[in-house]
Amino acid sequence: MCVKDKNMNDGPLKGLLVLDLTRVLAGPYCTQMLGDLGADIIKVERPGGGDDTRGFAPPFVKNDNGEDTDLSAYYCGANRNKKSITINLSEKEGQDLVRKLLSDCDILVENFKTGTLEKGIKENNDILDDDLTIIGIGK
Repeated sequence: MCVKDKNMNDGPLKGLLVLDLTRVLAGPYCTQMLGDLGADIIKVERPGGGDDTRGFAPPFVKNDNGEDTDLSAYYCGANRNKKSITINLSEKEGQDLVRKLLSDCDILVENFKTGTLEKGIKENNDILDDDLTIIGIGK
C-alpha cells in the first residue's frame, strides 16, 4: 500500500470530495496534491490492471519484511492519500456508477483523450451541475 499522510484530512481542502479519473503522471500528481491539502480522493482504475504506472518498475515498494510488493515506487510517488476503486468505464454499468459517484463529488479531475469523457460518462449533462468543478489535464 502506498504511504498515507497521517494528517491527510486536516488541510484547507478538508471536506471536499474529488473523483480522480486520471492516469500516468500529470493527473495523478494533481489529485495527490489535492489530497495532501486535505481533500478526500477517490481514484478510479480499470479492472485487471489498474493505473498503467502500477507496473512501472523496478523499483517496487517493499513490505514490512523488506520484500517487493506488486506496487511500483513510481505509482506510489503520484498516488499518495487516495482511495482506489476499479470501475470498467467502457461498460454502461461502470459509466452509471461514475455518474452516481459524481453526484456526491465536488471536483472531477480527468485526463482522457479529447472527446472520451463526452462519449462516456458525460452523455447526460444533468450530472454536471453548477456545484461540480471539472479539471481537464492536458487539454
